[in-house]
Amino acid sequence: MKQAEHSGLVEIRSFARSIRQNVEAVEQALRLPWSNGQVEGQIHRLKMLKSKRSIGEKARA
Repeated sequence: MKQAEHSGLVEIRSFARSIRQNVEAVEQALRLPWSNGQVEGQIHRLKMLKSKRSIGEKARA
């Protein structure tokens, strides 16, 4: 973490800062067996269906 916080890359420093600010949540995410993978999968599926529907409507116009 210390190396990341002193990195020459702004993105790496920003990432390290975010981890530090949310360290409790990060630790819990790594420790607990919970996952939101199923929810994210359903959201992705719905977005794909909406996108395909939108493309279909544009093709008919």
